[in-house]
Amino acid sequence: MNKFEIKKDGLYINGAKVTAYRNLKIESDIDNITKLQITMYGQLCGIDDADSYDFREPDL
Repeated sequence: MNKFEIKKDGLYINGAKVTAYRNLKIESDIDNITKLQITMYGQLCGIDDADSYDFREPDL
């Protein structure tokens, strides 16, 4: 299970500070389990830089 922390300087997930998020929704229930939904924007390696990959079948 992930560990979420809200500190004075921002949001942390598993000890790493999360930056550049747009939306944050927090839902907590009586079982002490919190649902955290984050919308983030950034470049996703392997998707946004797909030009650097060659997915064609090799010539045999």
